[in-house]
Amino acid sequence: MIGIDEVGRGCVGGPLVVVGVYLSSNDLQRLDSNPRRPWIGDSKRLKSPRARINAVQTLLSWLGVERSGAFQPEQRSGVFGHHSRYHVWIATSEEVDDDGNILTTTMRGMNAVLRALLPTVPSDTAVWVDGNIFRPDSDMTQIHVQTLVGGDANNLSISMASMIAKAVRDHCIATIADQLTLYGDVNKHQGYGTATHRAAIETHGWVQGFHRQSFLQKWNVAALPSATIINI
Repeated sequence: MIGIDEVGRGCVGGPLVVVGVYLSSNDLQRLDSNPRRPWIGDSKRLKSPRARINAVQTLLSWLGVERSGAFQPEQRSGVFGHHSRYHVWIATSEEVDDDGNILTTTMRGMNAVLRALLPTVPSDTAVWVDGNIFRPDSDMTQIHVQTLVGGDANNLSISMASMIAKAVRDHCIATIADQLTLYGDVNKHQGYGTATHRAAIETHGWVQGFHRQSFLQKWNVAALPSATIINI
């Protein structure tokens, strides 16, 4: 089973991260039969970046990492358990702006991770996407994809994709947080439009490479950036 989820779709700053996870039938059975699996569930319940990374590491360690080694959030793919695997896709804030629509970017990411995983899994693998919409690219229309609202809390593959996506995005934010000290505790608000974050943008301007201009238009924020930071 493949599960796909994203994180960062509603943020005014930072990347959009999409993750696809393939859980082999063997690993699905192992997870389903384990009465204690506190790491399975909506990743939003894990309140700190460290808790989310620990949850992913615990899960991968329990399943048994094969070739990818211990989970590292900067990795873009990994193999674990009995031939299970994951793939990470990241869109920068500039890419979100270029697309002009966050849904377009999200669909690009979901198609990309699915395209990366499909050649490595059995042809009859079920595919689930968190939420209520999936728009296949022209080369993906033959794939039957099912959507599931609340899938990150109810579907094992989606749940794991959600946790990995959160951990990867946490890492992306942490690597640039010291360049964004004027914008509050970025590791805490994660680029979401909190009142403190919005007030800081209105005072200091937006940051090229972090903030999404397309999201800030409704706030009438000045067009000129206050700083430029590295891509994440």
